[in-house]
Amino acid sequence: ARRSQATPSSKGLEGGDRARVDRTSSPRGPEAEGSAEGSGRDTKAVFPISIMTTPPSSSSWRETPYEVLGVARTCDQAELKRTYNALLKKVHPDKGGDEARFRRVQKAYRSVLRDVAKLSAGGGAGAGATASGARAPRPREGWTPAGVRDGAANDLAKPTYFATQAKLRGNESFAARDFAGAVASYTEALEWLPGEAALHCNRSAAWFELGEAEKALRDAVAAASASPRYVKAHYRCALAYSTLGNHVAAVARMRKALELSLSSEECGRALARIEEACARDFLALNLVGHGDTVQDVSWRPPPPLPPQHRVDSPPSSPSPPEKSARPVLATASLDGTVRLWCGDSGILLHVLRGHEDKVTDLLWSRDGAYLVSLSLDQTARVWRVAVEGSAACVRILSGHSGRATAAAIFLEAARDRDPGGGPGGGHLLATSSTDCTARIWRPFDGPASPASPAAAEVGVLAGHRQMVTCLDFCSRLGKLATASADNTFRLWERHGGRGEGGFACTQEVDWGSGAVNKCLFVAVGEKDLLVTSHFDVKFERSRVLVWDMGGAAGWADGKLVAHAMHFEGFGGKVTCLDAAAFAEDGSVLLAAGCSDGTVRVFDLASKGDVMFDLVDEHLPAVGSASPSISALAFSPDGSKLATSGLDGRIHLWRSDDGTHVMTFNGHRDRICSLSWNREGTKLASCGWDKSAKVWKTGAL
Repeated sequence: ARRSQATPSSKGLEGGDRARVDRTSSPRGPEAEGSAEGSGRDTKAVFPISIMTTPPSSSSWRETPYEVLGVARTCDQAELKRTYNALLKKVHPDKGGDEARFRRVQKAYRSVLRDVAKLSAGGGAGAGATASGARAPRPREGWTPAGVRDGAANDLAKPTYFATQAKLRGNESFAARDFAGAVASYTEALEWLPGEAALHCNRSAAWFELGEAEKALRDAVAAASASPRYVKAHYRCALAYSTLGNHVAAVARMRKALELSLSSEECGRALARIEEACARDFLALNLVGHGDTVQDVSWRPPPPLPPQHRVDSPPSSPSPPEKSARPVLATASLDGTVRLWCGDSGILLHVLRGHEDKVTDLLWSRDGAYLVSLSLDQTARVWRVAVEGSAACVRILSGHSGRATAAAIFLEAARDRDPGGGPGGGHLLATSSTDCTARIWRPFDGPASPASPAAAEVGVLAGHRQMVTCLDFCSRLGKLATASADNTFRLWERHGGRGEGGFACTQEVDWGSGAVNKCLFVAVGEKDLLVTSHFDVKFERSRVLVWDMGGAAGWADGKLVAHAMHFEGFGGKVTCLDAAAFAEDGSVLLAAGCSDGTVRVFDLASKGDVMFDLVDEHLPAVGSASPSISALAFSPDGSKLATSGLDGRIHLWRSDDGTHVMTFNGHRDRICSLSWNREGTKLASCGWDKSAKVWKTGAL
């Protein structure tokens, strides 16, 4: 039913305590709501009412008969008598009332009774005049617009009149759960007022209750098209899309409704329900079995094609087909084990045991034949993984006096390679540690013997005064970068041949912007850039600096003296970095996630323009005040960006414009790592709930 808003009244104000309402302002109340489902109007006009603060004299103020009785101008005779009898019991002198007030009530009753009789007869002084000749005030409650009240006798007002009557009948049918009758009434109303957003939205609700999701969607879309800022229309669209299984459109519509809604509780709950439905539909695998937090997850890269199958190889005689490698997903846990899973079926292939403490990081060799695991037991282990998924430890790399913090695999120069090296020959492994050093290993050469780890060590990179937090390698330049908590980062290059086997520091940069906690090499066309993240502990803010490694911008006398680009505005610590080349327009995107809950995406190919900021999407974890971003990853083709936080949710975004695509709400606690498969059709995640999950993203 419609609810009308009462206009200000002078009832109850006496003498100097009563303000005078300036009737020349012609106040207009908001129109009644269209139905139980809400009105489709975007805005409601509100006209000001001027209030005189100076009390008027008694001669300049006179209550109308309607104000004396407190009834509306459209009241009928029964309502008038009922109000009059109730008022007499209060103002009668025998009941302690004032005699003058009692006489005014009697006189007002006679005047209003004459007006009601004339209105019923359809003549007399008219609908808007009293017996005293004074015009009645604008009604307060129960007032019906003239276009509706007299619609049956007014050709111009007939559409509104009959549509309103049909809509009211539809509302009554809907309340009585007669949804078929409600559809018929709303259809009749739409015949009088085609394109009315509220009518389409109400009929959509009735269709939805009847189980006709497609018809409900058609009406909801029509309502949203007629009134783009109509919250209920987008809400109805989302419900219909979700019922039809189009979760991408459902999430988009509900997020739009949430954006437009002033009170977001109902839309927020509905969005959570849709996200849970998405999690059920898009969840491919739920991998459980670890006894503690799953800290890292990583897909095995596919093996390289044999020469006769490469595009640039000359034609040759066909060879017997080789056994194809099954997709393997590796998970590392704080329970001290590494598990290998089949990426298609979720079958557990192998459990890798041997570490004496928590396993924190995983790294695959480029051909997928070796897996490196880092642990808090101050060692790194190298595992040889067969095609079918079985594995065995072939190296134990010990030498650090602190825990390993990061690792990187890179290909050494051709002149330094061992001609007799087996599979994986020519690849080096670099590890960083809290012992202020980084170490270089050759773990894939020679006999597979975990009992002789010292033979795999190539060199020790010393010089940092505090822990080495991160490292990365640029294969085109042959440079290794190490970042440290001592506010510096260093560049290292190989000097001498295989026999000399050493690395020398060629650059040490101390920019005075705080501890360097992340470093990443990014290729932009023919240029190679180094991205570093600096965290100022005192002010709890971060800067991201980009350095040109080409020896031109920012270099002087062979020394790196200035950065090429810088990004400010991070209100916390940058927790993760990732970069990807977006093939459609040639842009190279850099994404940075921060502990303040924001993700910022920059285009390094266009002088570091900020493409978009993703703010207030991830919620704080239970018991935490920070919505920190825990992981992010671009898809292999750069078209999508996945972000995760402490709230256990994964958001997918379009990389070109930051449009939200989908939310995966399946983890019960914070997420630690994200990993895409090579085709970009599956996304793996892991977290504190001791599980890893695989999500289907090929259709998004």
